[in-house]
Amino acid sequence: MDPTNHNDAGSGTPLGLSEYQPEKWTVYKDDVYAAIDALDAGIEFSRELLADHHERLGRTTAKNRWWAEVLERGIEKMEKSRERLRCYSEHAMPKPNAEEKS
Repeated sequence: MDPTNHNDAGSGTPLGLSEYQPEKWTVYKDDVYAAIDALDAGIEFSRELLADHHERLGRTTAKNRWWAEVLERGIEKMEKSRERLRCYSEHAMPKPNAEEKS
């Protein structure tokens, strides 16, 4: 996965820009790892919510179908974001506590 390819980053453009303009930002590695952990939790919670939705309501009405699709799109976006962050963390940053293990 190419972390610089933002074609699948989701709908809309960042910060209301009319087109994507790549920029390099510096962030603390702890923030990247915290974001990955938060995405993991969000994906797990959303999958459980979707399973519960299917069990209780299914896709029998337009509203139920719509809500299931909203959850599925959210899960997909979180998974793609998590993979991009993991790619950055594996290629550009040392793993947490890597300095201590040396």
